[in-house]
Amino acid sequence: MDLIEEKKLLYVDAIMDIAKNNPDTIEKSKTLSELLEKYYKFCYDNNIQAYDTKVSEMGFGKLSEYSYIVESEPLIFEINQEQVSSAVQHLDDALKNGGGISTEEAKLLLDWSAQKTRKVLEEQNNVNIKQASLTSYCGYAQALTLVPFQELGVKTTVNNAYKFGEYVSSHAFGTVTLPIEENGNIVNKDYLLDASYRQFFTTARCNEGRYYDLNHRCSPDCGYYLVNYLDGKGIAEQILKNGYIELTDEVLKKYGTAFIATKLNIDTKNDLVQVLNTDASTIKNTIENNQVELDFTKDELKKELKVIEFPMKSSKTK
Repeated sequence: MDLIEEKKLLYVDAIMDIAKNNPDTIEKSKTLSELLEKYYKFCYDNNIQAYDTKVSEMGFGKLSEYSYIVESEPLIFEINQEQVSSAVQHLDDALKNGGGISTEEAKLLLDWSAQKTRKVLEEQNNVNIKQASLTSYCGYAQALTLVPFQELGVKTTVNNAYKFGEYVSSHAFGTVTLPIEENGNIVNKDYLLDASYRQFFTTARCNEGRYYDLNHRCSPDCGYYLVNYLDGKGIAEQILKNGYIELTDEVLKKYGTAFIATKLNIDTKNDLVQVLNTDASTIKNTIENNQVELDFTKDELKKELKVIEFPMKSSKTK
């Protein structure tokens, strides 16, 4: 083994030691980020691959689940099904006859959607929701969260981040619009649903070293830009914990812009300032007018995921 290869493996060994043997804290994430950046730059400067069989054997591929750049553990809790059924009936009546539901009822329905999604993902795909980054599960999560609302006739959008521009990361998410009664007025509020957003906040992929990965045309993940350049830590934590967030102009701009920034690479990263100037209206237009199809048909959802509808009160209890 030559000296360059030996030093490369020493980097990997140090990275994996910190990742596996230290509690997941922000300090751990900072230390890992700095070490990962040095590692990728070392490989880049010496024109060697960051990933190979030996590196894989050392567990490097699992690095994403060992550390996150923000507090990201999803909330898991039981929801009163009778209360959900009552809120569903109220929403169904409001959609058909006019009117609105309370903010509390909206939260209840959104919580049910996120919790049911997490439970199904865990059971059907054998993942640990509290640990997993949920990479590659966005299509499942998108369908599971949106279809119950669609079945009620709620306005939804079915979206993918790649629609924000060329070379932008692919990621399935969506929105719902709920009629909320506030002080005697009906206000249509939009909510962003993204139950697999955690995959974009792994320390392994949210560091400056990603620009120097020779294997891919690489950029750090969107979480890196949201937290470090868009003052979006609070937004991230809310989505990661709850699986949804009210879609205000601030959320629109920061959520969308962070994805747009992933089109950058080592040659274009100086264009970040221009990307950060993207306005909320541009992102809103893309979400509303550049939608995609769900990855699953309703029949597939019923068969594979076994849930597409909210719990409803039976006719005997109406």
